[in-house]
Amino acid sequence: MQGTRRSHTRTYLRLRYHFLVLPLLVLAGGFLLTYASWLVFDRAHQAEVRRAFFVQVDQTLGQFQARFLQYQSRLEAIRALFAASDAVDRVEFVEFVDTLNFQKQSPGIVALGYIALNADKTKANIEYIYPENERNLAIVGVDAFSDPSRETTLHESAKASVAVLSNPTRLLQYENNGTQDDTGYLLFMPIDAEFALSSTIKPSTLMGWIYIAFRLDETLAATFDGQGFELALNVFDATDTSSRQLVFTSDIASEVRPNGFKPLVATRTVSLLGRTWELDIASTPKFYDQFRNLSGSWAIFIGLLLSAFLAVLTWLVADRTRALRQIRRINHQLQVSEQRWKFALEGAGDGVWDHDIVAGKNHVSARWKTLLGFEPEEMTESIEAWASRIHPDDYPVVMKTMTDYLKGERTDYVVEHRMRCKDGSWKWVLERGMIVERDPVGNPVRMVGTTADISRMKASEALIWQQANFDALTGLPNRRMFFDRLETEIARVQRYGGVFTLLFIDLDEFKEINDGFGHQAGDDVLKGVGRRLRVAVRTTDVVARLAGDEFTIILSQVNHSQDLETIVNKILDSLQQPINVGDHVFTVSASIGAAVCPYDGVSADDLLNKADRAMYWAKAKGKNRWQSYSMPVA
Repeated sequence: MQGTRRSHTRTYLRLRYHFLVLPLLVLAGGFLLTYASWLVFDRAHQAEVRRAFFVQVDQTLGQFQARFLQYQSRLEAIRALFAASDAVDRVEFVEFVDTLNFQKQSPGIVALGYIALNADKTKANIEYIYPENERNLAIVGVDAFSDPSRETTLHESAKASVAVLSNPTRLLQYENNGTQDDTGYLLFMPIDAEFALSSTIKPSTLMGWIYIAFRLDETLAATFDGQGFELALNVFDATDTSSRQLVFTSDIASEVRPNGFKPLVATRTVSLLGRTWELDIASTPKFYDQFRNLSGSWAIFIGLLLSAFLAVLTWLVADRTRALRQIRRINHQLQVSEQRWKFALEGAGDGVWDHDIVAGKNHVSARWKTLLGFEPEEMTESIEAWASRIHPDDYPVVMKTMTDYLKGERTDYVVEHRMRCKDGSWKWVLERGMIVERDPVGNPVRMVGTTADISRMKASEALIWQQANFDALTGLPNRRMFFDRLETEIARVQRYGGVFTLLFIDLDEFKEINDGFGHQAGDDVLKGVGRRLRVAVRTTDVVARLAGDEFTIILSQVNHSQDLETIVNKILDSLQQPINVGDHVFTVSASIGAAVCPYDGVSADDLLNKADRAMYWAKAKGKNRWQSYSMPVA
C-alpha cells in the first residue's frame, strides 16, 4: 500500500511538473519574443526621431535664410522708389517706408535709412532715417565713412552692386549707453543716380546707399524663441575663419539637461549677403517629448499576451502587424501635421496650402480661404479648383513656374499673380512653396506653401508709377513721360517712315493771372487749359505739361500743312473760350511753335528746341498765333 501510494505521488508530481514545463518554455519564449519586438520598435522609433530632427534642422536653416532675404526685399522695395522718382525727399521716404510696416513684420530692426554720397566721394552722411524717434534722429548727419569697417562694407556693396552685411558692430544709436552688445549689423544696398535698378553700378553714378540697422539677437529671438521651437540653437558669425563669434543662443539652449542625456547634433554652414554663418543645432528633452515611444510598451503587453495565450498566437502576431502599421500611419500623420504647422508659422499669418500631387488634392487653411472671402467650410479642395481661380493672363506664368520647379529646372517656387475672390473681384497674391515629400524614385508627390495678400503693395507700386509719370495738377503726362513718348515716336518714324509734328505751347500773359488773382486761380486756369487741349486733339495724340504754363503736344501722322493748320487753329480757338474760376472769368491765349520730324530734326532735344524757337517767333509777331519752324507743302 505504501509503495502504491509513493508511486501515485511520484506520478502526480511528474505530471504536475510536466504541465509546468510547457508554460515556462512558452513564457521564456514569450520574453525573448517580447524583448526582440521591443528592440525592433525602439530602433524604428530612434530612426523616426533622427529623421524628424534633420527635417527640423533644414527648416531652421530655411527660416534663418528667409529672415535675411526678407530684409533684402525691404531694401529692394525702397530702391524701386528711388528708381521711380526723379528725387526722393525726406517726407516721401518716410511715408513710403511707413507703408512697408517693417517694425511689425520684421522684429529686431532699429532703423532704416538713406546715406547720401557727397560730390567728391569723401563723405557719406546719413540723410533720412525711419522711424524718426529721438535715438535715430540723433545720428542724422553722421558720416558713415567715419568708421573704417563701415566704409569698407559700403565700398564692397557698391562694387558688387548688391546688398552686403557689415561686420558685427555696436550700432550708432547705442554708442552712448551700454544697452546693446556687438551683435548689431548693417545691411547696405547701393543706389545708382541714373539707373537705380541696374545690375551694375558705376562709381561715377553712385549716389548713396539705403540700409537697415538691426539687432541680430532680437531678430533671431523673434524667429526661434517660443512658438513651439524645441531645438537648441547657437548661431556663429564665421566670416573670420580664425575666430567664430557667437551672435545668438536660443532660450531653450540655456536650460539644464538631465544627467546622461545625449542629444542629436548638427552643424550647418551658409554664406549669405557677404558673410558666413554656422548654425550649431542640438535636440532637447522637450524635442523628444514629441515622440514618446508608446509602441515599445505595446510590444511588451502583446508579448505577455502571446506568452499567456498560446492558442491565439497567430491572431496576436497578425494583430501586432496591424498595430505596427497603424502606428506608422499615425506617425506619418503627425509628421504631415507638424510640417504644415511649421510652414504656417514661417508664413507669419499667410494662407497655407498643401498640394497632394498624386491624388490631385489641394488642402488649404482657413486663413487661405478667408483671403479670398470664403468661409472655412466652403470651396472644393482640389488642384483644379485652385487653378481655376488664377487670372487667365497670369495662368501660363504660374503653371510654367510650378512645372519648372517640380522638374528641378528652378530652385524655388515664388510667383506673383491674381486670384478671383468669392465676390468676383481679383486680388494680387504672392505664392511661395517647396517640395516636402518625394516617392522612392525621387518624383515629387507633395508640395506645401503659403499665399500672401500683396494687393496694397501692388497699389503702392501703381501710385508710385502714376506720381512719377503724370503731372499732379492737370493729370497730363509730365516731362518724364513726354520725353519717353517723344523718343518712341521718333523711333517709329525712323523705322517705318512717315512724319509727326511737335507743338510747343506757351500761354500769353499767364503771369498776370498769378500775380493778380493768386496761384490757386492760376492752377485752376491751368487745369482748364489741360482739359481743353485733350479735347482739341485726337485720342492718339499726346498732350503733356512740360513746366509752369508750358505744354507740348505730339501730333502723329499729320502729313499736310493744311491739316496741321486746321488742328492748331482749333487749339487756339478752344483756348480763347472763357474759363470760369470762382467769381472770375478768364480768357487766355497762347503762342504755339511747331517742329516736324524728320524735316526739322530726328532727336528729342533738337525738335523741342526748334519748336520752342518757333513759339518765340509767334509770340514776337503779336501772340495768340502759331508758327512752324519749317514744313514743306505736300
